[in-house]
Amino acid sequence: MCTTDIVDISYKAPGDVNTVELFTSLNNWMSGDEMSYQKQKDMYVIHRGFPVGQHQFKFRIDKKYWAVSDNYQTIEVNGNLNNVLNVHLKNGESVLVQSNILSQYSLKNTDNLMMDVKILLNEISINEMFERNGLKYKNTAHTIEVWSSWNDWKIGEEMDGSCDKNSYFTIYALQKKLKRGIYEYKFKIDGKWMVDPYRMTNEIEGIINHVLNLENELEFDLKELEEGIIAYDVVSLTAFSHEKLTSFDLTGHSLTTIGGRLWMFGGKDRDSFTNNMFKIEFHPFKVKLLEMYDPNGPSPIGFHKAWRYGEKLILYGGHDNKRVSDSYHTYSTLYNTWTKYKFATPLIRESYSVVHKKFTSRLYIFGGLYCSPDDEAEIHFNDLHVLFLNLMRFKKLYTKDAPCGRYGHSASLINWTMFVFGGCRTEGLSKTCFNDIYKINLFDHEDLLWEEIKIDGPKPAARYGHLCVQFGTQMIIYGGCNGSKDEHLLGDLWVFGIITNVWTPLRHKDQNLDYRRTFHAGSMINNSLIVFGGKTAKNNPLFDKFLKFDFEF
Repeated sequence: MCTTDIVDISYKAPGDVNTVELFTSLNNWMSGDEMSYQKQKDMYVIHRGFPVGQHQFKFRIDKKYWAVSDNYQTIEVNGNLNNVLNVHLKNGESVLVQSNILSQYSLKNTDNLMMDVKILLNEISINEMFERNGLKYKNTAHTIEVWSSWNDWKIGEEMDGSCDKNSYFTIYALQKKLKRGIYEYKFKIDGKWMVDPYRMTNEIEGIINHVLNLENELEFDLKELEEGIIAYDVVSLTAFSHEKLTSFDLTGHSLTTIGGRLWMFGGKDRDSFTNNMFKIEFHPFKVKLLEMYDPNGPSPIGFHKAWRYGEKLILYGGHDNKRVSDSYHTYSTLYNTWTKYKFATPLIRESYSVVHKKFTSRLYIFGGLYCSPDDEAEIHFNDLHVLFLNLMRFKKLYTKDAPCGRYGHSASLINWTMFVFGGCRTEGLSKTCFNDIYKINLFDHEDLLWEEIKIDGPKPAARYGHLCVQFGTQMIIYGGCNGSKDEHLLGDLWVFGIITNVWTPLRHKDQNLDYRRTFHAGSMINNSLIVFGGKTAKNNPLFDKFLKFDFEF
């Protein structure tokens, strides 16, 4: 799957500035996007998707003055100085790193921190390397060595090759433990030196090596750890209404943040399903229903899953009261186009959980429910699968001590550890809901082991159909249903701290409002939680409004 990364652009402005806008050559400088002020960083920030190529941009201050930033390259065009940005396709995954910073966070000094490193090489890269060396690639066993600066280039270390039985695709890997630092390495394949065109290189005096920057990897993990800790247990709410949404009563839809905007798709609107796509912005608040006539797009569907990969929105699963979907769809937020994928061995299920590991192409899917069209067969899953988005191939992972099969649960992935909370299973006419929380480390796909986290102190009531979002090392859950005969709705907010393993309840400033709902959708944007829809109590005045929960950090 080809895509580009979302770009974070920031501008440090003087204290007397009121607004900063980003203008780009992408739309011929016709209009700008207002940047949001982030108090923690003391700067204006915006997240945007760009197509492949070179783009110019600059900033407009208080709608009067033009400025560029010293943090980006500049270019002079017709006497005008602009910042410049080069955007490349995502490289998939070539190196995986685990800093173990979560388990060793109490250490003040990270200089001696050992990091798990896995260097990967797949057949696509090998084929390209052979072609660039004027050789013909054959899908046979190869001797592949990694030569590197971490052992002073004294000896090559052989990579292990394994073929996934599901995809018939060979991936080579070398796993190491290294101290933080910057290293160089290159490949020797069947006795010939080769460079992978899809990964970072450094050239000195005509010698080209790949670069492994563990300093950057550690900074990514530290940023996640320090992204923000909710400091107070009181949350303020702002409600936004829009004429395009006053007639909607959505459940089972999705809400995804891509490029500083929210993309809301599908869901069940009272008695029918939809495939509407809305684009929502909050600087200022705008809602736009996108016109789509793409035959590759999804049919009306709800209770699916959606997530971001680069500038693309990926949809999978869900149902339309007739069948459970087995198709993947990707939507390009840059070009307003859809692509449809089919798999030989699809995962046909609904109400599962999915997480995406940052800076990789890996999606992890756990659990879910399959109910046959005649309602005779009902299966609760507790299996774990990985989808490699760069290859569009599935692989089933074998685990020990998995939680019991369930649906309507939630999951978060922090560092390389996946956390699963709650969910439900149906037996006859009765439902059993859970408030347990399990974790599993996914860095190494061998010897995977689930572990239930023992909670001391208060914890949320058992539930399913709740909302779960991740922020830094915190997992925030909201609402859901307790599975009782009257399907009692919940409207509480809880935060789980990954470092402390402690649940903390949050209170709303306005206790008179009815916050109860289930199968709603939400996403974090600019440190706020945005929520829309869901099944609510009758006459709930908030059912058709965007709810913006603001936390204090």
